[in-house]
Amino acid sequence: MSDIPHPRKKWVPPAQTASGSVDNGVLEKVGTLLKEESLNEISQFLSKGFGNQLLQSWSYFAQVNDHRKFTTSTISLSKLLGFISNNDELQEYGVQLIKDILTSYIKTIYRGLNSMRASLTNPIIRLLNEIVIFENGALIDDFVALFDFTLPVLPKLLNPSKSELSNIEGTKEKEHLSMRYCFIRFLLNLLKYSAPLLRKDLLLSNSKIMINWFKHICTIDSDGLIGLTISVWDEKIIKEQSFKKATKIKVFNEWNLSKLLPIYYTKDKELRSVFDKFILSLATDFKYGLRFNDDEAWFLQTSGSGTISVNGRSFKTHNKLLYGLITNLK
Repeated sequence: MSDIPHPRKKWVPPAQTASGSVDNGVLEKVGTLLKEESLNEISQFLSKGFGNQLLQSWSYFAQVNDHRKFTTSTISLSKLLGFISNNDELQEYGVQLIKDILTSYIKTIYRGLNSMRASLTNPIIRLLNEIVIFENGALIDDFVALFDFTLPVLPKLLNPSKSELSNIEGTKEKEHLSMRYCFIRFLLNLLKYSAPLLRKDLLLSNSKIMINWFKHICTIDSDGLIGLTISVWDEKIIKEQSFKKATKIKVFNEWNLSKLLPIYYTKDKELRSVFDKFILSLATDFKYGLRFNDDEAWFLQTSGSGTISVNGRSFKTHNKLLYGLITNLK
């Protein structure tokens, strides 16, 4: 007599116990599904509401300071959103997950950022990045509306640590481990995918973040990251037709520009060439750059709004910023 086969049991998510603990069932399951990259299995996982179970477990691990599981679940969430974004039939689940994170679990995000520990904070920043780039920025308005950009920790994420500054070349070689690197990649995508009006507000309303971004760019950022940064700035700020010169000057003020000039000393010829074109465009292009058209010769009394002093004499000019740029190049 042959054995009667037992029916295969369906996986069900573990329930939260009375003590409030959460076991690894959901976390282990999503990890397995992501490794297999099975569209049908992940679709079933999400359709049965297990995505919300994953969020609950993720938040719980943060609350009880289970750093290993918190990091693992954060990484799983990022990978899950990335997988969903690449499969149109799963989009509704991704939208719901992101909206749940932003409305019900935003404090979990802040907890990870405030830890200022690369092992915890970098996965959180990468999760934020996945939210921003999801469906080419489809939910970026929701993100900006619900995320607190005044968090004191945000500018600090752009400050290199003492250990990074003590080994600059090693930091550049393993830049993906740096909180500054991860946060800059997030900021660049924020600029790339936001609409011009929103982008302008982000640039002008977060001066502390911008100061720290410029301050350390030539100290700790790799040539590759600097090149990417200049490319995005050029396309999304300098070449943005809806931005007035006044807006661009607030971003690229004299102090900020002075922090970029050491790029001219890089050994990377390609980066030096890209930066040179960027500076030339910024300084000479009437349409897109920062140059105003002086209506009189520089040595005459003009109606310019800025005053400069040369050899004890004062002159008015429309291009005080560019004068400062040129003198800093000496």
